[in-house]
Amino acid sequence: VFHRNAWLVTCTSAETLEVIREEVPTSQGRQYRVTGHPKADLLRRVAVRPRGDHPFTILWSAHHSIGDDWLKFGTFHKSAHAMLDAARAHPEWNFIFSAHQALLTRMESAEPPLSRTMVDGFLRGWNALPNTTIFGGGDYADVFAEADVLVCDGLSWLIEFQLVNKPVVFIERADHARFNPLGEVTLAGMHRVTSARGALELVTAFAAGEPGAKAAAQREVGQRLFGEEGASARILAGIR
Repeated sequence: VFHRNAWLVTCTSAETLEVIREEVPTSQGRQYRVTGHPKADLLRRVAVRPRGDHPFTILWSAHHSIGDDWLKFGTFHKSAHAMLDAARAHPEWNFIFSAHQALLTRMESAEPPLSRTMVDGFLRGWNALPNTTIFGGGDYADVFAEADVLVCDGLSWLIEFQLVNKPVVFIERADHARFNPLGEVTLAGMHRVTSARGALELVTAFAAGEPGAKAAAQREVGQRLFGEEGASARILAGIR
């Protein structure tokens, strides 16, 4: 209803517009205008920002759908101790843990498949290390700039991190909800593994200098899903 009654709705790309026209009842999509996304423009600038002198840095992002009752992307309950062990084993690396806000809620309640012992043990171990931090949310452009690789089980950062042309390692549950057609596009720009152990094997190779970014594929993902740079100007032009 909101979309049908809006005077103008901006969207990121022509492919996004096609999905909207198929899935959202509108007046033939006349109120939609393809503009790109200002956030994508900001993250692309991260890719050309001079990298500071800091240790190899892993950004680990964990989704909240760890149970069997929803999207089933989350792997925190299976990955947490492997990531903690890696941080202990590699004091020369930095680790940034970013949990979906809904995962933090589940961690506080320690509802299954988590437990109070597991959550408290992980947090106690993670916070005790000198090379680990927790990203508390908010503007994440600087976090993207600092990270050398993303280890992630879903969802939006699997797409957005590709805009900075660095390796994306997707820890993939076999039973997760199917990607829609736009989601299928993103898979070409990431490395897919089935466990944290598999992710860390790739991370070790990247830290040793093996190129991991699928640059050409990631550029195509960015183009197809976010369009060209200059979104803000196109949005203002549409309003005018």
